[in-house]
Amino acid sequence: MQDLTLAHGNLGIERETLRSNPDGTLATTPHPAALGSAYTHANITTDYAETLLELVTDPHPTPDAAYAQLLSLHRYCAQNIGAETLWPGSMPCILPENSDDIAIGYYGTSNGGKMRRLYREGLGHRYGKTMQMIAGIHYNYSPPAALWAQLAARDGETADQDYINRRYMGALRANSRHAWLINYLYGASPAVHDSFRPAHNILEPLAAHTLGWRGATSLRMSELGYQNKTTFTVSNNDLATYVRDLASAVATPAPRFEHIGLYHADGLTSADLLTIATIPAARGCGLASRMLTELVGTARRAGCPDVLLEVRQSNEVAQRLYTRHGFVPIGRRRRYYQAPPEDAVVMRLTLRPRPGPVGAEAGESSPV
Repeated sequence: MQDLTLAHGNLGIERETLRSNPDGTLATTPHPAALGSAYTHANITTDYAETLLELVTDPHPTPDAAYAQLLSLHRYCAQNIGAETLWPGSMPCILPENSDDIAIGYYGTSNGGKMRRLYREGLGHRYGKTMQMIAGIHYNYSPPAALWAQLAARDGETADQDYINRRYMGALRANSRHAWLINYLYGASPAVHDSFRPAHNILEPLAAHTLGWRGATSLRMSELGYQNKTTFTVSNNDLATYVRDLASAVATPAPRFEHIGLYHADGLTSADLLTIATIPAARGCGLASRMLTELVGTARRAGCPDVLLEVRQSNEVAQRLYTRHGFVPIGRRRRYYQAPPEDAVVMRLTLRPRPGPVGAEAGESSPV
């Protein structure tokens, strides 16, 4: 049997970086036009803020190829942001005294673009705008298909989907046990400027305008970083339990955030459904239908007159799901999707009649 190897899978990198001024303060300019649309560009977008760039590589067969594309994206951005620079660390540069001066990313006026911005407004309410300025880097990896056959043969099993799912869940448990070692060995963000206010009662003064911990490696991954303050447990024992616990967590309201929900004046605004997705191994179990039922119920309770969504023209499975739940097609958006470009079918579910036309719209004479 040939040696087990991870070298022939696919690797992608996502790198977030703030745009900063030469004096180290946060840039306040909009997303540069030379970098393309933050909503539709496949490789250059923004994360939370208008000034928080996110560079996304394509999947590559080798780390060198992924790094080469990331370097190319980095160079292109650096050459097209004028006198601004790309902040190198995960902890932010000098931030404005008033967090309201941090501009949330803008993605246009389409339903999807508005929902992407609305989601970020919710993050600001939950964690604060300042916390959203922490950057990160994500490594995405999928092993080669041949690896599963080799592992299964070694274990005396068949490389079916159940076996692959069990091995993935095992990898997830191993990551939970050992991921700290990566931060310990490679973390390089032990300090932050004192304009990062969430650190004031947690970190120690290290130098003028500098807070941190002596001996720290990665502040982003410490108690100063993102912490889930809501108590629930997601089991990594097996895929079915994992999906069950996630579904329960998503459907359970958090009392401290209920007042921030997506409510609109008098319930006259449509609800927009951006995405429903299930992993391939969990499809065919009715999860998408359950999620859709819950979302429609939420919109109905909020008083929304209808629910709107876009779906790829070629995604007939999703269209059948929406049709079963009462959605009907009402139009088309040309080349709405990217990578690959494709039209979107716009669908609507009417929850209650909207007010009819009044005045001149109803045929009455208008006063002169």
